[in-house]
Amino acid sequence: MATYDLRSKIAEQYPYDTSIVRGGSPMVKMSKIIDAEAATIVKGSALTTADIAKLFDIPAYALIQAVLVNVITAEGAACTIDVGDSGSASRYANDLDANTTGLTVYSTNYSVGATAIDFRVTFNTASTDMFKAQVTVCYLDMACTAS
Repeated sequence: MATYDLRSKIAEQYPYDTSIVRGGSPMVKMSKIIDAEAATIVKGSALTTADIAKLFDIPAYALIQAVLVNVITAEGAACTIDVGDSGSASRYANDLDANTTGLTVYSTNYSVGATAIDFRVTFNTASTDMFKAQVTVCYLDMACTAS
């Protein structure tokens, strides 16, 4: 098992797209692309069971409203992923089919406690090397409303 930290933008190691949108409200949208083929090149071998891709830091007291997973490129063989956070690896999606393209939306009202969490994807299948997906999380930043 290996953990790959995609929270900082290191383009030469992890090619991905990041967007953080903050408007006049405390709603925050964060999005990244997970590219197993690119990660395979960096790692030197395919992603495998229990490999973790850390995507975002979610602040304390955030209220997660929605999680969207858009599979852009199917794995080409049976493959599943879990979408969760440092508190629960499959809090938002358990065994999401990574071999079927399309958008899956998870509606949630998960409230982050006093400690920030990291948002992550865990690979459940050995030899994951073609899967590509955009993962988006939308949350209310409740800490910023107090200022």
